[in-house]
Amino acid sequence: MPDQKRYVVLTGAGAAIPFGGPKTREITCDIVGDSLFKAKDGRTLGKYLVDRISDEMDGDQAHFETLIEIAEELRFRNYDRDDRRNGEPQFPSSLIYALEKDFDCDVLNFNSIYDEGENYYYSNGQKVAKKSSESNWFFFDRVVRHWMKIIVQRVREYAVSCAGRPLSEKYRAFLECLQEEDTLRHYTLNYDRLVPEITSEEVFDGFGEMHNDSDEEAYRIRQPNRVRFDGDTDCAYNLHGSIFFRKRICTDTPEIDSQRGRWVCTPEKVNFSPGFYDSDPDKRRHPMHITTGLRKPSRMLTLSNRPFYQRFGLDCADADVFIIVGYSFSDHHINELIQERVEPGEAEVWYIGHNTELEGNPWMNMDQFFTDSQTPSLPEVWGSSRPSSRISDSIRKEGKWFRNESNRYSLYFDGFGTFLRDEDWEQVL
Repeated sequence: MPDQKRYVVLTGAGAAIPFGGPKTREITCDIVGDSLFKAKDGRTLGKYLVDRISDEMDGDQAHFETLIEIAEELRFRNYDRDDRRNGEPQFPSSLIYALEKDFDCDVLNFNSIYDEGENYYYSNGQKVAKKSSESNWFFFDRVVRHWMKIIVQRVREYAVSCAGRPLSEKYRAFLECLQEEDTLRHYTLNYDRLVPEITSEEVFDGFGEMHNDSDEEAYRIRQPNRVRFDGDTDCAYNLHGSIFFRKRICTDTPEIDSQRGRWVCTPEKVNFSPGFYDSDPDKRRHPMHITTGLRKPSRMLTLSNRPFYQRFGLDCADADVFIIVGYSFSDHHINELIQERVEPGEAEVWYIGHNTELEGNPWMNMDQFFTDSQTPSLPEVWGSSRPSSRISDSIRKEGKWFRNESNRYSLYFDGFGTFLRDEDWEQVL
């Protein structure tokens, strides 16, 4: 249909909070408070790292993703320094360089910190030889795995029951309103399966029909080619993976080589065993089923994530209405696609969130934002040339929305929960 609109929706962490999703601060507190790994002075490893980096960066940057990035980089560094490898270790960032100077004494002093055995220490329940040339590498490998499991557990607490929450019916009504005469292309940076679980209309989530396995769990096999080439189906894709994804050997489908592993979705069973994608040929493992921490942009280009990421770029370019929900513009690889593909002046842009969560963005100070002619273009991450006109020009308030004269930009700052409860999408559709 020539007059059919294409709605492209991108949801971040703020979209999960009304359904019980954890805030960044809450996951960070879980990791900082976890005592499985500790420093010599008794502090947890998370607390030790936060204390060390707090002077190096702003307080809001010392969150769980930064801690995972540090642990991952130290893991790579210790592998690089293995005596059996040729070549010099890669030069670290200044932050890691400063941390490494004290780590051997403060954190890797296994004899004084981990004394459960004569010739080994325990790491996440497994014995590691103290004299092993890879003991430090193994230690950080276990740190990252354990912290990832904390994240998975946090997501699981809301993701397995989010479809039954009171707001689910409102969310369904919003999505079905977009689907009614038009095309819905929904992407999330969260690790749940909220949208396919709550929608009564069919949406394609990137996976095929259900296979029942009496030995393990029911699963659905990923269909990457349909993701890449089908741009007209109503869809719901997880750009950063999901706790319901895993890699396994599939032997019961004629479409693939039965001896090869495939990414599957186990919609009723959470994957608590994160694997890792390493660039080192002899240390390569499965890609992670959720994407966080170090090298996030490169992990988006692994085979498990790439079709969704490529399709997101294509949908951004074809969007008639681009809807951003609860996203703080902290993922540069996502920002770059929006910056490159969403056409200013052609696509409508809606933002739904809380202005108090937009530290560093011009939206933070609302009075100044809408009156100051020097206010940067919306949003600031798009650069000085995008969009071509400032939203502060001829801005007006319509109910709870702030809109510019052309109605190309619509901003909503009362939160996604209020947006759903009060059905405030009806004011701009």
